[in-house]
Amino acid sequence: MGLSYLARDWLLSLPGRPDPIAVQIVEATPQQLRVKNVDYGYADADIGHIFVLDVPAAGQLHPR
Repeated sequence: MGLSYLARDWLLSLPGRPDPIAVQIVEATPQQLRVKNVDYGYADADIGHIFVLDVPAAGQLHPR
């Protein structure tokens, strides 16, 4: 399987938002994850907007 699971869509939980949004991982380091918005239903950020998450991102990021 390798690292191919990183290429799929993920769900990102955001503070103050009941439903998670769809994102894709664009960069992963031991310190942080950079994910881009791919959720057309999320009007608070443009498609492609980058979110930077500290590692571990437990509770924030889930496989779709």
